Amino acid sequence: SGYLASTELYNYSTGISTPGPTMSEARAGHTAVLLSTGDVRITGGQCGSACYSNSIEFYDWMTGSFNPNLTYMPEARAYHTESPLPNNDFLIAGGVNASGHLDTALHYEEKCIWRMPPLPPICWHELVSAGPMDYARAGGHTATPLLNGKTLIFGGGNQSTPELYLPKLCGPFIGS
Repeated sequence: SGYLASTELYNYSTGISTPGPTMSEARAGHTAVLLSTGDVRITGGQCGSACYSNSIEFYDWMTGSFNPNLTYMPEARAYHTESPLPNNDFLIAGGVNASGHLDTALHYEEKCIWRMPPLPPICWHELVSAGPMDYARAGGHTATPLLNGKTLIFGGGNQSTPELYLPKLCGPFIGS
């Protein structure tokens, strides 16, 4: 069907994959990003022919399992991008859902209280609107972090006009 909830853990030293824990829902077209804590965040995705997910779940590397406490984006999306921003934040941009291609973006802020090793940090997450993008983008678009702290977003569907995301500055998106 193309929509899987299964995971695999790849061991670089042996070159062998082994079955991993099961996600809360089957997904395709989702993003998976490594967080500063070592955990992995799985965001959105398509969960069926007319089903799109707004869930965010976390793989806890210390326990080897998915955290059962899901968080949710304000709207479902698949085939979006998720790019690192300064301070362990991420930009979730564009995508598609049952309404069509999206021109919305989210700023995913990771807040942590760091503790003395071997204790892991205590972290929480906040999703805030990053404002509308100039153009709807889904599938095939990229969001590339630049050295000046901006993110260059281009491509997606039939869109060829790039735009820049400026985190927490004077209005988030500016045209090319």
